[in-house]
Amino acid sequence: MSVSPCGCVVPAGIPAVSQDLELRVIPAKIAAPPGATAGTFALVDKTNATAAARRATAGDAEELIRLRIVMLESMAGEPLPPGEWSELAVASLRRRLPLPGARIAAFVVDRPGGDGPGLAACAIGVFEERLGSPANPAGLSGYVFSVATDARYRRRGYSTACLSGLLGWFADNGVSQVRLRATREGLPVYERLGFALEDGPSMRLSADRAPALPAYRSEPGS
Repeated sequence: MSVSPCGCVVPAGIPAVSQDLELRVIPAKIAAPPGATAGTFALVDKTNATAAARRATAGDAEELIRLRIVMLESMAGEPLPPGEWSELAVASLRRRLPLPGARIAAFVVDRPGGDGPGLAACAIGVFEERLGSPANPAGLSGYVFSVATDARYRRRGYSTACLSGLLGWFADNGVSQVRLRATREGLPVYERLGFALEDGPSMRLSADRAPALPAYRSEPGS
C-alpha cells in the first residue's frame, strides 16, 4: 500500500497519484458539518488525538506554499524546485488572505506539539460569482485546491479536518456549489464529505497551445 498527498490509503498496484485522471466533483448541496464555522473545526482522528483545523493567516503563506510543493512533487513523481513561481504564490497569499471579504481561504492543521512550528496539512479554496441558474440562483461557485498533508502526518484525519473547515467557510458565504479535481485515491475522502462525480470531460486550454486567432479589437459603439 501507499499513501497519497492528502493522506488516503492507496491499494497495492494503484499508483499514489493518477496523473491522467481529471475529475470534477460537486456536492448536490453544501451543508456545513455539525459545529463547522469559519473558525476552528475539530475532528477526532484515528490516533485518538484531536485534529484542530484553523483558518490560515498571511503568516502561514510560506508554509502553505511548502505544502503545495509537497503535493505537486507527489503528483509529478520528481522534485519541484521553488523559484519565481513560488515567490509569487507566497506574495499572492500574503496579499489576499487578510483582505476584508476575501474570496479565498485556507484551513490548516498545525504540527503536533513538540514537532516545532509549521503546518502538517492544509486545504485552500476560492469562490467567484457567476451567472445564476435554477440549481444555483446566486451563481456563487467554489473551488478547492492544494489539499496536502506532510508525509509523516498522513492517515490522521488532518485533510478531512481542513476540508470540513473549508466547507463551513463556503456555507457561511452562501456558496452552494463547490468543485475540485480528484485523483483516484482521493475519491473516498471527498465522497465521505458529500462530493459526487460530475458528467462530462474536463478540458483546459493553455496559452502556449492556443491556436492563432485574429486579434480582437472593439469597435466604437460596440
